[in-house]
Amino acid sequence: MSKVDAAAAAIPSPQYRQWLRRERRGRITVRALQLAILLLFLVLWEALPKAQIVNPLLTSYPSALWPTFLQLLKATPQQASILAHTGATVLATVLGFTAAMVIGTAIAAALWWWNALYRVLDPYLVVANAMPKTAFVPIFYIWLGATLSIYGMSLAISLFITILMIYSGFQGVDPNKVKLA
Repeated sequence: MSKVDAAAAAIPSPQYRQWLRRERRGRITVRALQLAILLLFLVLWEALPKAQIVNPLLTSYPSALWPTFLQLLKATPQQASILAHTGATVLATVLGFTAAMVIGTAIAAALWWWNALYRVLDPYLVVANAMPKTAFVPIFYIWLGATLSIYGMSLAISLFITILMIYSGFQGVDPNKVKLA
């Protein structure tokens, strides 16, 4: 291939440039519509309680919440900032979900290897997965205390669904591929 052919091949075609423009315009349109929906929501949230259409005691206003949010960002000697609390929540969530993935994968593999174990535990897993996870909050709070109950909740939220989904994925593997491995 000559240098001229390589240079010609590197120049995008008009159709490709037009496609790129359409893609960019589509992304910009989506972002603009997302921003418009957010702004409409905030305007309605501000206007409806002030017009007494919605009870302001229940919803407040964004303009009333903003100063409080700014105050919560500032740490004081008596209380940590909202960022410290947010960091603790994110850490508990990540640790709980990671533990659920590890434990759930191990349990799903055990259920896959031992069909009798699956037949015994299946109804319990289905019921535990169907339960509203908020029902576990008081139980974990009593059993684990205020700090560890957060980790228990993040584990409970994802453990049962992880077991069921990974077990379902294991069941979908072609038996011939298992033999091949």
